Amino acid sequence: MRVVARRGGSNGAGTGRQPQVAPIPVDDDDGIEEDEDEDENTLNQHRKMPKSKANWTDENTYILCELACEEIEDGNFTAKVWTSQGYKNIKEKYYQKTKLWHPEREVKNKIQNLKGVYNDWVWLQKQTGCGRGKHGEVTTTTAWCEREIKSRTNIKKFRKGNPEYIGLLHEIFHEVAVDGTFAYVPGPA
Repeated sequence: MRVVARRGGSNGAGTGRQPQVAPIPVDDDDGIEEDEDEDENTLNQHRKMPKSKANWTDENTYILCELACEEIEDGNFTAKVWTSQGYKNIKEKYYQKTKLWHPEREVKNKIQNLKGVYNDWVWLQKQTGCGRGKHGEVTTTTAWCEREIKSRTNIKKFRKGNPEYIGLLHEIFHEVAVDGTFAYVPGPA
């Protein structure tokens, strides 16, 4: 059975809208079976997997960062842009390690969010009036931190120290992230 479109309602002329389309089931079983070369169970098996609820714990984020570093080493991050194969590999390897399935868009979003975390960490390292703890974490007054969190929400992640994956974020983003330290304007000096 297939579905064909049936035009209904007004034709939409002069309204700038497309005419409405209603589906009509049509039985087109004429005795000819379509050729199925591949087994349905193996074809696009990941598409059929239920999406896992995002569970970005520090451990899962660490795993994601490790996989991203592997993909960089494999050449799937060229000219400061991730290749589609790189995202696909990260997504599939992440599933193998965590048994959590996330669509590619969710993986891309998490990596983009981690870039923001790294940018804020770099910015925080350059602030005056901040101290350093015994493990290199930034120490500040509560008032300073509350004031800065309003414009840089990722700073709260560093209040109790640096996350374990901060070194991996540096590996991933150190040549990519823009921290506002330098600005160049093309043209004569």
